[in-house]
Amino acid sequence: MNLFIRSITLVLGFLVASGASAVTLKYDLVGLSSHNNSSYYPDLNFSNAKSAVLTVNKTSFDTEPELVSLVLTFPQVAKLTATEFTKMNGGFYRAVVNNAWIYRQVVVDVYTGDLNVINQGHIWMEVSVSEKYAFIQPQEDIKGESIFYAYGNVRDITATKVVDVESRIVNGKKLTLSLRDRLGVAPQDAVINGNREGFVVDALWMGKGQKTLYIPSFVSMHEYDYITAIGLVIEESATPMGVEYLVSVKFKDPQGTELTSPPTPLTQLLDSVYPPQF
Repeated sequence: MNLFIRSITLVLGFLVASGASAVTLKYDLVGLSSHNNSSYYPDLNFSNAKSAVLTVNKTSFDTEPELVSLVLTFPQVAKLTATEFTKMNGGFYRAVVNNAWIYRQVVVDVYTGDLNVINQGHIWMEVSVSEKYAFIQPQEDIKGESIFYAYGNVRDITATKVVDVESRIVNGKKLTLSLRDRLGVAPQDAVINGNREGFVVDALWMGKGQKTLYIPSFVSMHEYDYITAIGLVIEESATPMGVEYLVSVKFKDPQGTELTSPPTPLTQLLDSVYPPQF
């Protein structure tokens, strides 16, 4: 009996450990564009899609991510919600949706590239009429006439939270730094002179406004979604010009090991997003 209990405990421990880094992420598409392909039903206008939101499950950085759902909204027709995607030969994801608009069933194909680095990617999707009714798993040969397609650049909209706050006086003004729990990538249309990816810090500098800083993490992009920031480390260093602050971030890697990023001069981070100080 004791051996049996120990065996069950080991199995449960393995399951907990293997799922410890599992995350559910949300993305939308910026620069979203959509166009009609079918001319049979001109009253169905799928142009100018308003939004596309994807939900993705990731178990670990070395396993295949799962596309959970896609929600497309339009200005003139009802939204489309697709779930239960299957990874198809060719590397794209396919789902079938019943009773969409005037169709009995449609096929939704989503071409994502590498979902493990999706926060910098481009997504293209096509919706077609289903020629054969699929009941359980999407089939390879059910795709018929194309109805519309859409595409855009991926933006991570997964909710984050502040895990640490530090304040210092810099150039005679109070500076407050608020660390977010997840690594991030600056929007592609953002103009940032410094680092565009890494640990995300909201900077509020009295009299100068609020900006977003990205502290270099020096971890692989494939690990980004499994890194958890837990604290700011600010060290002082004496220089001929006065006190220089060096900023590091404590974080946990995918295995739960606590590490600290290399220090980055605070002035370097501030100069990248605030006007030059004189």
